[in-house]
Amino acid sequence: MNIIIEEPQQVLAWRIEFADQPAGAEAPFTREPRTAWARVQEMHAPAALLDSTALESAVTGVIFVFLPSGAATPYEVQKQAESWMARRPGEGEGTLEVQFRSERLLWRRGRSICFGSPQAAEEVFSAVASFSFCESELAGLELQIRDSWVMLDADMELMKRLSSRKLKHQRHIDAMARRTIAMRVAHVRLQTALETPSSDLTGPARRLFLELALQAATDHRLEMLDDAIDALDDFYLHMREQFSEFRNFLRDYRVSVLILVVLLVNDLLLLSVDKIIAWLPTVTP
Repeated sequence: MNIIIEEPQQVLAWRIEFADQPAGAEAPFTREPRTAWARVQEMHAPAALLDSTALESAVTGVIFVFLPSGAATPYEVQKQAESWMARRPGEGEGTLEVQFRSERLLWRRGRSICFGSPQAAEEVFSAVASFSFCESELAGLELQIRDSWVMLDADMELMKRLSSRKLKHQRHIDAMARRTIAMRVAHVRLQTALETPSSDLTGPARRLFLELALQAATDHRLEMLDDAIDALDDFYLHMREQFSEFRNFLRDYRVSVLILVVLLVNDLLLLSVDKIIAWLPTVTP
């Protein structure tokens, strides 16, 4: 992903958004952890640092600001940048800080600032874009897991005593089982993307990416997700087996009842015929 710096000492900002479909004929930005396209829009940096609403539109991406280090950036702008990176209500995660050669990078979900030399801007830009996408996918999977726990708590009621009335939940159980498989696939692809960054990244950008992943504790988060997916998979696999066995039991039970009814009806018919035959001789003209 190439960016253009026209004036070496200028303050720059970009909005990077990730999309599931291309806007034209451009190649995908990445294929792991899933295929996605990046749309990059240059912004007016001082305005971006003052506009908090810009962050709301960066939910599916990241706003990246590059500031020349030292006296090249006015002190007021530096303070503005620090304030822009400060935690806001509802943000639980702290700011990641990486010293990268002579650059200082601050990152948190949805926004990032680098203080450094213009020569490093493109490498930092690539690392920030790639990591931001992977981390947003990781956060999305964590949210799916939290939602799945809520549904599992409700589905635990189905285990108490199965009945034919509860079979209407079969479609939901099947859907949850498929969702768990999809989360398993997403987890494996995320692990690959976070532990082995794209070969499109240069050496310095790869090192920066891995340092951000280390500080964001992505390995621990992936491990926690792996345990959660195992638990969800075990539960919904068990529930599918229980529903299948109960459905087979009901089918066999109904067949048995039907056979019994047929036999009873047959016996009753035979009994009635015998009575009629015995009664006929008693009939006199």
